[in-house]
Amino acid sequence: MSYQDLLTDRCAVYHLVENQEAGSFGVPGETAYSYPVLSDLQNVSCLFAKESTKVVKEEPGVEIVQSFRVHFLINTDVRFNDKIVLNGTSYRLEIPRNIRGHHIEVTAIRNDLI
Repeated sequence: MSYQDLLTDRCAVYHLVENQEAGSFGVPGETAYSYPVLSDLQNVSCLFAKESTKVVKEEPGVEIVQSFRVHFLINTDVRFNDKIVLNGTSYRLEIPRNIRGHHIEVTAIRNDLI
């Protein structure tokens, strides 16, 4: 059994894009960050493992913060602040770690208000 066979989940990866707004009167514009409408990578092999769930009471509702440990193949292009979508749910990636040249491990965070 290969490592790739263990990666049973499939997700889409969106890379964060920097947009420089036009300035005026010699003053540079602001830098805006956004995700593209279409994913940069589709059907990416990965494995989600739940780390923790935290519920925080706030105004106007309750915030759920979940963190997952996500494993990718070594040649997958994942970066800090990428967005991944698994089964319609979005997650933001933390700093990816190369594990001994074998695979990539990264923490994915989900924040939702309910």
